[in-house]
Amino acid sequence: MIPVIILAGAAVIGAVVLAAFWKEIRAWLGKVWEKLPPVVKEQLQGAKAYLEKVESTMKNVFYYYSYDKEKQQWTETVVSREVSPQSIPEDILKKMNDRAKLDITSDVEQQLTLAA
Repeated sequence: MIPVIILAGAAVIGAVVLAAFWKEIRAWLGKVWEKLPPVVKEQLQGAKAYLEKVESTMKNVFYYYSYDKEKQQWTETVVSREVSPQSIPEDILKKMNDRAKLDITSDVEQQLTLAA
């Protein structure tokens, strides 16, 4: 009986960490959106989200892509912030494996859809 209780407790803790991680990312994205230049917002064509590891530092990195039709020119806007490895859910850290960069775009899209 104790192992079931321990597993249930671990699942609850994992769910809390996961929810807090995505809530924090959604809040940060809202702040970033407010600070993006109007030209980027108006011409936004897409975005990509990554979790990057540089030495012992973990970062959330978002790439915004906009296209100016008049100039026929693409612009890439990169925004990043350092995150504590302890705040990153275990399943996402496992996906990183030994990679330096993990594409989490589909995870972010799913979380934004769930939050809407």
